[in-house]
Amino acid sequence: MPLLESLEIALFTAAAISDLPQVALPSLRHFYLENLTNGCKDIFNHLTVPIAAFRSGSVRGINRHMINHHPHQVIENPPESMLLLRQYCETVLHKVTGDHGVIGIMQSPNTLAVTVDHTWDVLFEAWADETKVFAFRYVYSLDAGNALDRMLSAAPRQLLTALRSLTISNEVRDDDSCSDWLLSLSELAGLETLHLKRCRGIIQPPAYHLYHPTTALFPKLRTLSLTDIAFGTRSTRFGQTGVFADIYCMLDLRKREGSPLALLKIRNARDLTAGDAACLCTLVDELEWDRKVSMSTSYSDFAEYCQW
Repeated sequence: MPLLESLEIALFTAAAISDLPQVALPSLRHFYLENLTNGCKDIFNHLTVPIAAFRSGSVRGINRHMINHHPHQVIENPPESMLLLRQYCETVLHKVTGDHGVIGIMQSPNTLAVTVDHTWDVLFEAWADETKVFAFRYVYSLDAGNALDRMLSAAPRQLLTALRSLTISNEVRDDDSCSDWLLSLSELAGLETLHLKRCRGIIQPPAYHLYHPTTALFPKLRTLSLTDIAFGTRSTRFGQTGVFADIYCMLDLRKREGSPLALLKIRNARDLTAGDAACLCTLVDELEWDRKVSMSTSYSDFAEYCQW
């Protein structure tokens, strides 16, 4: 079918479909695929399509645990589900990087975004400057941090070496979860800009690493942007900790190492006082704070950390 320009496939089967024919679609411009993750893999293995077909974000891999499940109910992340996500990311990313069955050469992305959107899809997007390189979705009630971890662990190394900007965003709920992400995050050694929205749990792993100072994670980081982040205390498996304390430790180490952030942006913060902001300002070249803050009744001022 050399002239086919649009292809839409929507199946919900976990059965192997490996008897599909090999099909080349060199003229394909619109590609919509919605299936369980294993089904997506089978279809990918039998299609040869232009690299541009993966830019629209219309590839949706569905975790089988989501069938007949209410989309606004957070469900557990059993090891099997995390493995399915990793395998799905591996399938898509090896496809777009030209491992097999793709026409054209993908530009090396320098920007990556992982978003849990209002439909509870996890959206993975990448750009090379202003050009969208790829976009795909995973349907499962999952926080952005775990999604990022599985995506990075599945990505070919050449996909990560040029990354300079990373955005991690939860649009539907606050994410306090944290995990052992140091290994996957350490792959992003060239990262210069980090944007976080409603995902303060992601701040904890790098900060905890810095309580045992070696060198700062993201050695080339110049800009950190925090939006809708609650700076108050929370309980983790490491005990009670606060985002203010975590960020203070991280920024303090960077300054002592001679690589302070050029810019710290804070938007729509919760539980952050002017005194807290003044402390952070001493550790960066520039603080850009909109002073829009909401306070919880359980909040206590963290300015004492400035005396460390």
